[in-house]
Amino acid sequence: MRIVFFSREEEVVSEIVKKLSNDINIKHLKKIDDEIDINRDSILAIDSEFFVNINSKTKDIMNSLLSRALFIILMVNGEKDKVFSDDKSLNYLQKVNELIIKTDSTAAAKKMNKIIKEVFEADSPAYNIVLAKRFKEFGIIGRSRKIFELYKLVDKIIPLSVTVLLVGESGTGKELFAKAIHYLSPRKERPFIPIHCGAIPENLLEDELFGHVKGSFTGAINDKQGKFEVADGGTIFLDEISTMSPNLQVKLLRVLQEREVTRIGSNKIVKVDVRIISASNRNLKEMVEKGEFREDLYYRLNVYPIRIPALRERKEDIPILANHILKSFCEKEGISAKQFSLSALNMLKNYDFPGNVRELENIVQRIAIISGARKIILPSDIPYELREIAKERKEGLLKTPEVDGSFSLQNIVRNIEKKLILESLEKTGWNKRKAAELLKLKRTTLIEKIKKMNIEKTLDK
Repeated sequence: MRIVFFSREEEVVSEIVKKLSNDINIKHLKKIDDEIDINRDSILAIDSEFFVNINSKTKDIMNSLLSRALFIILMVNGEKDKVFSDDKSLNYLQKVNELIIKTDSTAAAKKMNKIIKEVFEADSPAYNIVLAKRFKEFGIIGRSRKIFELYKLVDKIIPLSVTVLLVGESGTGKELFAKAIHYLSPRKERPFIPIHCGAIPENLLEDELFGHVKGSFTGAINDKQGKFEVADGGTIFLDEISTMSPNLQVKLLRVLQEREVTRIGSNKIVKVDVRIISASNRNLKEMVEKGEFREDLYYRLNVYPIRIPALRERKEDIPILANHILKSFCEKEGISAKQFSLSALNMLKNYDFPGNVRELENIVQRIAIISGARKIILPSDIPYELREIAKERKEGLLKTPEVDGSFSLQNIVRNIEKKLILESLEKTGWNKRKAAELLKLKRTTLIEKIKKMNIEKTLDK
């Protein structure tokens, strides 16, 4: 678990201080603060937007409590290197911890650890911010409900070594998640080897994965390790696994079952300790039913399936993604900083992005170039096809019948609401629970609106 102080930090701090006030010896805290002679600035927790100042000169009891709290929880979880922005801040907290040990405050420290874990429980806003920052390091951006659900699902598998299957459309970021799983795991010091199965011919792919011995075929002038051997102790990422030939599927099955490989032209068995993460933009279960993919291999790969949602399923993430891509592009190309106008962002949100985040990235880069020297990106900078889609949707929503020769505001609002409900129902295959989630309504409220607007009866005609 990682620690962060967020916009409601006062409530969290006061809760920690209140719970600990009866167990902390104030004299010890002052002694600790007096003995530590280090010039330190702010300790940054997770993000520059969310921080707490710890000032050595204030002799402030709350600051001392916070410094101890932060360090103890991080030391217990072995994650101190993931939070602090500089060596001075970390050095300060290390000295704090050493003095806590000297003053024999072990019992208080243990209780502090327990209390802080309770404050930062798994469903708290702080924990969500922690997860968002954790995955942002790997280029995974988002704060929507769907992406937070995904973060939590991925977070559970990180410390383990089980096989993972990532499924999702092209451009959703499957390889980014594979990297995050590896580099946040205990295997992070060992290799992460990505293999794009669809981009390599079958005979070359076999050689890439399993290696060969000298003389096993024309051109094999030396022994060669395969990627499974190279990745020993680490992770191998098999992208586009659905394109793998039946022959290679059999060999991969053996690796999964026995954790061993045999090089081409050799009878020697080599044991490997490798985590396998595979990815597919096709439905492997359907391929199994059609006889296009081995059923036994599917079940071996499908130990822990993770579905990466399409960008159209988390449109509320489009503004934060677009701004992040824009900022990164401007910095890379040496362009003056730019930002999107609200109306331009709304146009992007109206588009479904069939190419997902990859398409959004290409479009944002194009927009940055088109906008020239202007710092504000306007609707006129948005590609024509996206502007047309936004226009069509807006016109479709605002079309409404006249009442007594004039437009009725009540009918306009009702018409917009009805169209949104219909669109949500169609998008979810008329699953009312899922449609209600899309609309951020209670299921019972949605059902009441459907009946009131006579939507089902209209569709039955």
